[in-house]
Amino acid sequence: MAYDPDGKSEHFARWLVRLRWRGIVLAAVVLVLLSAGTGLVRSPWLCALVLGILAAANLALDHQLRRGNVSDSSLFGQLGLDVAAITVALHLMGGVENPFQVYYVFPTIISGIVLPRSAAYGVAGLASALYLAMGLLEYAGVLPHHDVGPLPFWRATPAGQGPDQFEDAGYLLGAACVLLSTLLVATYLTTQVAERLRAQEHELAASRDRIEAVLRALGEGVAFFDHDGRLVLANAAFDRLVPATAGLRLLERAPAALRPPLTEALGRLAAGARHETFEAAADGRVLACGLSRAPGGVAWVVEDVTDRREAQARAETERRLMDLGVLAAGLAHEVLNPLASVASSVQLAQEAAGGAEPVDAPLRQARRRIAQLAEVVRSVADLARPPAARGAPSPLLEVCRQAIEQAREERPGAAEIALDAPAGGPTVVMADGAMSTALKNLLTNAIDATDGEGPVTLRVRAEPDAAVVEVEDGGPGLGAEPAARLFVPFFTTKPPSRGTGLGLPIARSIVREHGGEIAVDSAPGRGTRVTVRLPRQEEDAA
Repeated sequence: MAYDPDGKSEHFARWLVRLRWRGIVLAAVVLVLLSAGTGLVRSPWLCALVLGILAAANLALDHQLRRGNVSDSSLFGQLGLDVAAITVALHLMGGVENPFQVYYVFPTIISGIVLPRSAAYGVAGLASALYLAMGLLEYAGVLPHHDVGPLPFWRATPAGQGPDQFEDAGYLLGAACVLLSTLLVATYLTTQVAERLRAQEHELAASRDRIEAVLRALGEGVAFFDHDGRLVLANAAFDRLVPATAGLRLLERAPAALRPPLTEALGRLAAGARHETFEAAADGRVLACGLSRAPGGVAWVVEDVTDRREAQARAETERRLMDLGVLAAGLAHEVLNPLASVASSVQLAQEAAGGAEPVDAPLRQARRRIAQLAEVVRSVADLARPPAARGAPSPLLEVCRQAIEQAREERPGAAEIALDAPAGGPTVVMADGAMSTALKNLLTNAIDATDGEGPVTLRVRAEPDAAVVEVEDGGPGLGAEPAARLFVPFFTTKPPSRGTGLGLPIARSIVREHGGEIAVDSAPGRGTRVTVRLPRQEEDAA
């Protein structure tokens, strides 16, 4: 019988050690009482010696437990020693006459619980064999027979003389057979019950392992608290989402931001609700919590839904932008056509006036205002349009040159734009014309910031994972508050006749469509630098 790898032998051994200590103490008390003038115990010192041997064996088993090397063989030996001790006690107090032979049932039942089936039957067979051997040796006169004191059935005889009143050995054999059959039935029933209990225990352990594996694999935190709020179990995700010192109760473990809604949910559960859910922000995260009443306590499931809520917010923003795009397209169609007609009429009136004052100046002003209004409408349509396709790989330097030309056309007479870029330059996947529009908006803003006098510089450089474009001007710069609002639609630091406040928002929208980032660095007295970072094409980056 090998060492039990599941640790069951050690578990049973601890139980057996405690049980035997109680039995030894009880037997010692009974021995003292029976030895005090009753005459039932013929050799009390020999019985005391047997109890001492049992106590020493129990100490040895406890020592094995502490060393962790208990096996089924150890338990079999201990129970066999118990059977031998009972046999000695029976011999000293009447032998087969003693009705307490039923005590053999106790180690037999214990063996059926703690030992495998074959070993348990071995203990029953050993008990029957020792009982029969004791009776035969007494009957043959090899061992002296001790009567049961005041209730003798046999007369006490010295060794070498059998009990002369016991003329029929059939009594002895019958008693041994009855004992054997009783012990075998007890062993069978005990092992059947024990094996079924072990099978159920193994199934429960397997179910527990499966449940724990599922809990470990869950991204949601799961925990169970008893009715006193003490933590019973929790998976790693729960410990990560709701970290706390071990031993804290439910409300003490929860972050401060979760305690008010958690208290309300627990109150509703106590009032009879079966399940409660809520969301709360804690430590910069959005946690979705669910609490359910369960036998013995409360189950708490918590999930970090921060990314999901942010994704939902982005999806809602994109949906609204698409709706705005449809509205802007309709606006452009309904407004630009009448504006074109008005602009034509103003131009005809201006031509008819032939430059005569005071008519010509107001007409020129009207044409400028109409052109500005048309630009606003087109910019709104551009800002709200759906994301464009990413396009194809294009040399970034070529796109920068196109943007410079477009800026010169929109701001004729402005100072030259300096281009600082290495030959060739990085390659970026871009939609046709979109990126040049974004860079053109940055350049025209830089020109306006310097009142057309410069300097304005466009730089291009390649980094390991990005292509970088910088547009820097020598203007007066901006304070922290206006710099933080540069990408807000319709916010502008220019005079009403020169800016719509849509150039930078459009530029940022285009850059983001291409997977890039845009940032502004500005301070009063040192100008403004806008940096655009775009992902490089893989072949180019390599």
